[in-house]
Amino acid sequence: QKKGWFGVERGKPWGTGPKDFMRRLFNREFGTYKNFYDDILEPLFYEALSTNRSAADHYYSRFNCKIPFLNGGLFDPINNYDWVKTDILIPDKLFSNNNKTKEGDIGDGILDVFDRYNFTVNEEEPLEKEVALDPELLGKTYEKLNAIRADNFDEYLQVLQSGRKGEETKFNKEYGVYYTPREIVHYMCQESLINYLATETSCARDDIEEFVKISDSIQEMEATSLVKQELIEAGDIKSTKYESQISECIRNNAKQIDNLLANIKVCDPAVGSGAFPIGMMHEVVKLRQLLSIYTGEQVKTYDLKHHAIENSLYGVDIDPGAVEICKLRFWLSMIVDEEDFHNIKPLPNLDYKIVCGNSLLGVEKGLYNHQDFAELEKLKPKYFSFSETNPIKKQQLKNEIDRLIYKITKGHKEFDFEVYFSEVFREKGGFDIVIANPPYISTKGVSENVKKLLQKYYGFADDLYSHFYFRSMEILKKNGILTYISSKTFWTIQTKKNLRELILKNQLLQLVDAGNPFDAPMVDTCVILVQKQLNSPNNYIFKYIDGTKNFTLPTINEGKIEYYKNVPNNVFFPINEYNLKIYKRYGKKVNELLNQWWTKVSTSKNIEKYKKELETYRKSLKPGDITLLGLITEGGVGIQTGNNGKYVGVLGGTKWAENVRKQRPEKLLLAAKFCSRQGIKNKSDAIDFLNNLNEQEIRELFDELKEKYGRDIFGQGWLFRIISPEEIADVETLTEDEKLNGIFGEKTFVPYDKGDKDGNRWYAPTPYYIDWSRKNVKTLQTDPKARWQGYQFYFREGFCWNNVSTPKNEKSMYIKCRLKEKSVNDVASMSLYIINKNDNLIQNYYLISLLNSRFLFNFLKIFINESVNLQINDIRQLPIIIPTSEQLKFFENIFNQAVSIQKEKFAENINKQEAEENLDKIQKELDKFVEEMYLG
Repeated sequence: QKKGWFGVERGKPWGTGPKDFMRRLFNREFGTYKNFYDDILEPLFYEALSTNRSAADHYYSRFNCKIPFLNGGLFDPINNYDWVKTDILIPDKLFSNNNKTKEGDIGDGILDVFDRYNFTVNEEEPLEKEVALDPELLGKTYEKLNAIRADNFDEYLQVLQSGRKGEETKFNKEYGVYYTPREIVHYMCQESLINYLATETSCARDDIEEFVKISDSIQEMEATSLVKQELIEAGDIKSTKYESQISECIRNNAKQIDNLLANIKVCDPAVGSGAFPIGMMHEVVKLRQLLSIYTGEQVKTYDLKHHAIENSLYGVDIDPGAVEICKLRFWLSMIVDEEDFHNIKPLPNLDYKIVCGNSLLGVEKGLYNHQDFAELEKLKPKYFSFSETNPIKKQQLKNEIDRLIYKITKGHKEFDFEVYFSEVFREKGGFDIVIANPPYISTKGVSENVKKLLQKYYGFADDLYSHFYFRSMEILKKNGILTYISSKTFWTIQTKKNLRELILKNQLLQLVDAGNPFDAPMVDTCVILVQKQLNSPNNYIFKYIDGTKNFTLPTINEGKIEYYKNVPNNVFFPINEYNLKIYKRYGKKVNELLNQWWTKVSTSKNIEKYKKELETYRKSLKPGDITLLGLITEGGVGIQTGNNGKYVGVLGGTKWAENVRKQRPEKLLLAAKFCSRQGIKNKSDAIDFLNNLNEQEIRELFDELKEKYGRDIFGQGWLFRIISPEEIADVETLTEDEKLNGIFGEKTFVPYDKGDKDGNRWYAPTPYYIDWSRKNVKTLQTDPKARWQGYQFYFREGFCWNNVSTPKNEKSMYIKCRLKEKSVNDVASMSLYIINKNDNLIQNYYLISLLNSRFLFNFLKIFINESVNLQINDIRQLPIIIPTSEQLKFFENIFNQAVSIQKEKFAENINKQEAEENLDKIQKELDKFVEEMYLG
């Protein structure tokens, strides 16, 4: 429509058709109808645009105008349904109506919305965006709509109608769908090509980089320069003001470079709506147009695009909708450059270029069936360019291709790179470039069957993006370039060490911290370029780029690969002066300690097993020595009751107890049958009913209701017991038997530390108490629903921390560590205990203070685990300096001040703001002292 190809009058040239043809169709200017979709759109798509009427000058009698034959499979009926005999009566108002939008526009139908925008079929460069909407809109639409499924449509609708901005993005997170911003696509495509050409040519990398990055802006000037140079050589003019910005090496090797670009093989194994192959096509076309100035060849943009799509670009996606959108973008990108209005060329068939399938799984195939592969590779180009109208012939050709694939794969229908894209592997042994934004989905989002297949194929089952890295390295040729934008969680966490090792086995070219470039809250991302190497060099320089503040104007540093090869667990840390100072001071030492001791302290069981060896080591420590936190402490996760409501309560007189009192009537109403029998009709009745019961009767009531209606009737983990001080035992007087096996008598409740969602540091009193009666403890020890663990540490004083680290601002960039008083600790309260507290070498107040310092938070995030969740083994890897007696005095003073402030706050003697101001002063003093202590 934009090109003026639709509704052209008979005898008039292409391009003269109305630019609002679809609206005119709807307005019945080209024929009447009963149903717009059934009577107008289906004939337009499945007959007019898919039938070659060149013999009749493309005249289409149903609309009494000329309509071009576009082919390409774009206008094939979905699943080959019989559109003539099938009535699909989509309401006309879906296309146009008089509904008023919230912006005040009239009409919210498809055509109404389209009419309000200036559409262009040209996808501009990243710095040349215009107001007009281009095919990139298809990608953004795909991102939004692909997250909507049959099982979540109602919920999605509710979220949209609620007006809660941004909440709908949670659906994208579930399916891992995020549309890559244009400037990042542009960067990744250019960097991939720079490294490809740097590998394949003898030209200097700087020359290639300049050639690629300024190609679009100097083409016309280069052509002018060449003409002037010829005039100078002929003696017609004496000088020229413009000198070529393209190096002599590029100019002299223009033919070779053009051949490399013409024969490049690029694949996106998670193609989505096609941002990367489309971006790569634009880059290749621009470069070849510039090179044509030096090769002397006459080239047309349309022909260059057609060649790239046919010979260079491949894509795979598990979602059929994404595949169709990707094809559409390819076709639109070609249409924009179709200049031969007298002979509009049919679009190519992309069925074996952009394929629907699972990139991560392959099939066993007969790789030595050379004749079958040769025949397959002969038929695919024919199908790509097949332009006959006869659908039977086209289907016969497709059937023959599918028959060969069936034979090669021994009947398997699953997608396989080496079969569907066999020409790439037979010609080159793999792709030159694999470029993608793989899905951000954990294995929780895939079926058990797929997990088993991943485990079988890769030897592990992890987040899908990790598997995409491994698969992509397999389908690259030797020296091929992998370019990904993905979650950066693999930089540090232990479960992704295998991915870091994969990268280090090859050659890391670039690592870019991209921050969060998406229009939605999600994990931070990175762009990475890796070259496939059979024997990676031991020492080389890579680029580390910090684009978190400004991706287009980043900070660039050089890194030595030995940093990542020698740092503990091969973590990828940001390369900057501060981090390198820490690395050089502690990297080697911490690595030595981990290599020597980690297996002996990574679990409580191992700590007990190697107790004597560890004791000997600890006795050898002296002030100034560096050790690991895990070498001087023991502990772990605590008990999991399996039914907190039955065992745990809150202390009376606290805000938690008040919350329980408010919740009890509401929760009681959930037991509808019980309430009906008791005549309880509303909340007021429930309050009256509960007021007539004593505390013990209320406990028994809710215990009974949970047993009768299921323990989750009131919500998992809901607490309904309110504990009086008279029921609380004195833990200082408990015997070892009572600590381990429970208490006889009436005072059976003991402090219960179940973590701290508020993230209090230094000190926080627990409002929770667990019924440690003899009977209960015996049940907890034997109940299969409970987990009786960490019992050897119950009732010991130690320290614990909040296991979620989500710093929102500068003030919250700390480990939230506090004293754990003598209590039983919950599974959510991960706690550690000094092994030999009596030797005065290390004290709780020292370790708590260190953990609450900015330095150890930085060390943890940079060198151990950058993700949100802190695990106990992350904390165990922190480097601890054995302090002098003078240093211990400083930390004791800091700790006592901080705890005193917290106690005053909880006693409500000072308000929260005053407490924070006082703690901030202490924090600054602590941070300065620890920084000097560790870095000098």
